[in-house]
Amino acid sequence: MHLLPTSLAKLADVSDARDSTRFSLSSVHLRVHGDNTFIAEATDSKRVLRVTGPCLADPNEFPSTTVPNFDAAPNSGMEALIPASGWREVFSRATKSNKKPEIAGVAVKIGKDATTFGAADTFAAKTMCETVRHIEGRYPPIADVMGQCQKNNRLAFAADPVLLAELLRAMIPLIDEGTQRVEFLVGDKPGKPVLVKGFNPSLCVEGLIMPLAAGEPEEKEEAEESPEVTALEKRLGLVTAERDGLQVERDQFAQAAIEKGAEVTELRSRLAAREDRIAELMRMIDTIQHNARGLVDDRDRLQAENARLASRSVTLSEALNHPGTVRPAPLSARPLSRRERLQGV
Repeated sequence: MHLLPTSLAKLADVSDARDSTRFSLSSVHLRVHGDNTFIAEATDSKRVLRVTGPCLADPNEFPSTTVPNFDAAPNSGMEALIPASGWREVFSRATKSNKKPEIAGVAVKIGKDATTFGAADTFAAKTMCETVRHIEGRYPPIADVMGQCQKNNRLAFAADPVLLAELLRAMIPLIDEGTQRVEFLVGDKPGKPVLVKGFNPSLCVEGLIMPLAAGEPEEKEEAEESPEVTALEKRLGLVTAERDGLQVERDQFAQAAIEKGAEVTELRSRLAAREDRIAELMRMIDTIQHNARGLVDDRDRLQAENARLASRSVTLSEALNHPGTVRPAPLSARPLSRRERLQGV
């Protein structure tokens, strides 16, 4: 289980209403890690919003027992594609009034086919437990794109997001509807105004936004432009991209370990069934062998009896063929006739 901040609700607004042919863009991509951190991202292929960082608190501090059905929810997964509509509804229902982070956040349990969200409000005595089924498909490799942007970054400026959003919102009616295009022209030194230029065939639409950071002393500027700093910034981008890639591999290995564990359990069960069958067959073989030995003994007795009878038959034949010899006593117990007694004398 992991605890996410309620401010992640706006991720759903960046997702696409329809999926593309290659990726599932009508979802929020959520990935949690064993070190109690998370990555949540959404895109419509033209814009991306990605949030990474530590979870709100220790998951054991969340009062899960007060949320009906939450404890029983499966918690075997680490990554999911959650429909944007379900994400928006769940986070809109989560309370923001509590000051305790373990209560104010949204608890998540990722299962194989669905994710369960839970929230508790101890002041209003309200709870929320909602299960949202996952979307099937693949998600764009946003981590790779982010790494390339950091690696190839040449110019940057910092601005107040509210002021920048208001300036762009004011320029929208003045920009040609067919292009809907603005350009940001950044100076060669930090601290200078950033020119925002909108395209309109009949009007000149321009704006300025002041960066948040003012210009630093000359020696600071020289230090920022030194090759050593540039190399370190490039190295930072590469290391960050490598870290994200390793985190993805780690999560994949963890998920594979869970799946392999289930396979091992099934194989052990099948092996036990095979061993029971082998033991049963061994008992059947012993019984058959015992019966076979009895049949062999019966055969030997019959053969001995046949030999005895054959020997007796030979003796009788010889007595009949040679009358001078004494015939063997008859098998029956009848009395001898007078002739037979005289012949016997």
